[in-house]
Amino acid sequence: MKYNLKHLLIAGFVALGLSSCDGFLNVMPSDALTTENAINNIDDVNAVLNGVYQSLLDEGYYGNDLIARAEMGGDDVQPTMEGKSRTDNWYRFMYRVNNSPSGLWYYPYKAISRANTLIDVIESGKIEASEELNIAKGEALAVRALCHFNLTITYGYPYQKDNGASYGVPLVLDVPTASDMPSRSSVAQCYAAIEQDLEDALDYLKNDTLVTEGHFNKWAVLGLQARVALYKGDYETAFSKASEVIEKGPYALIDHADYVTSW
Repeated sequence: MKYNLKHLLIAGFVALGLSSCDGFLNVMPSDALTTENAINNIDDVNAVLNGVYQSLLDEGYYGNDLIARAEMGGDDVQPTMEGKSRTDNWYRFMYRVNNSPSGLWYYPYKAISRANTLIDVIESGKIEASEELNIAKGEALAVRALCHFNLTITYGYPYQKDNGASYGVPLVLDVPTASDMPSRSSVAQCYAAIEQDLEDALDYLKNDTLVTEGHFNKWAVLGLQARVALYKGDYETAFSKASEVIEKGPYALIDHADYVTSW
């Protein structure tokens, strides 16, 4: 008891001493920067862009759950331990308020937040305009569209159910403040925002030879446009966009004979 009391007294004197030294402590953490100070040139832009992509790799998103959830809900995969596996609820469609996979909500919005921060800085004009800067903006727009799309098809009804009149998800198209509470947009509004972001991204990514390997380029945007149109039921656009990638893009499907070894 004496040992604990001694330490409590020391801690109290230290706190008292620090409270009397106005301006003595650093308010800003040493491992953090405000957006205004963190992104000042194209190298900073590319570093933040890498962070945007990193958000997609979390295990709650493309790192595992987004893919596993769809596979478990289909006919090809089953849980190995009935009632004990965390994927069992996905297999049985047993979502409830207390067991829904929150990561499928959190991680896409994390990526959207980072993309919006980057877009906001680019549009502020503080960094000298260049083709590389345009490409970074196009990639950020494409990632934002991808995340909003994944959220919409996860939490909203299919577009064709009621032409998108039902609830989708909150659209976050700007850097929010701490007090912002965005409400759910309709599925139709979500699709409109997704389509607009992809059209804008395509304008910035026309010169895909300058895009870093593994990042969104114009062919990836066209492919995502085809997928969005397919889910919306716009089959003419889906066919047109997919045909453009297949016929004009630099990619090809793996030959049947090489499929197994490709893994």
